[in-house]
Amino acid sequence: MTVYFAILTYNRSKSLLQLLETIFKQSLPPGGRFQVVIWDNCSDETHVQAFRNSRFGEVDHVRYIIGKENAFMVGKRHLEDAVLDLGPDPKNDYLVHLDDDVQLSESWLSHVFRCMEQLRLDACGSVETWKGQLIYSGQTHLHTTAKTGDLYPLKVWKWQWQEVPANASVAGAEVAFAGHRALLVKMAVAVQVKHDPQMLIGGEDLDYSLALKAAGFRIGIAHQALIYHRLLKEEDAHNFRSPDKILHSWKHFHQKWGFVRNNVDRELQIVREAWLKTAAEWCGK
Repeated sequence: MTVYFAILTYNRSKSLLQLLETIFKQSLPPGGRFQVVIWDNCSDETHVQAFRNSRFGEVDHVRYIIGKENAFMVGKRHLEDAVLDLGPDPKNDYLVHLDDDVQLSESWLSHVFRCMEQLRLDACGSVETWKGQLIYSGQTHLHTTAKTGDLYPLKVWKWQWQEVPANASVAGAEVAFAGHRALLVKMAVAVQVKHDPQMLIGGEDLDYSLALKAAGFRIGIAHQALIYHRLLKEEDAHNFRSPDKILHSWKHFHQKWGFVRNNVDRELQIVREAWLKTAAEWCGK
């Protein structure tokens, strides 16, 4: 059995190297081995050289691929294709989706495997901390509501952090949405469901969870699979969340699933009424 750790990165060599350190500390099941595959979205040369000069630059089971351009979140699809090109065993292997601004707790992999086994899951995500609380990197249920505006009715999803219950079971919980900052997926599932290349930025991880569920797979979150997000105060790359990419992604998401997130206005840096009006117009097209 091989666990493929798949990392999308861009101009974050310092956090990437720290993530790799946490991967190499994970405990694998007996007889297991791991392979790291990194898709670099055409980083600046200084970041490329930082990786190549590190102790990971010459490791056989760390594969480093540099794209021709910054593909933004479409790089997730390139990364999946790169992993599948290596010929993994769909019946026995696993794929871990990772962002380059997270780090794994030392027992992360053990906890997600335990949760998958106990709850009979096909994919399993993580928990993280936010303002001193332990929260799901995702949601157990999607809370949607209908809004009636001046133009057309609009269904919106209320995104908010969800605290892990104090009396939560050791294993975890089955959920509707598990973020892909750190998400373990059976390879047989990864072969069938991939990230949508039309999701440039915005809603791409929820889209992936919904696609998993639509295909009949069960996803969950392990209550002790802790990740650390942006410990180094990482920021988005320039023009990463541009309005055109955000609107393109959410319009495509709405066409697929019939709703949008309520607070996309934060990313667009406009008032919420303007965002909801824009989204409502899609209902009439």
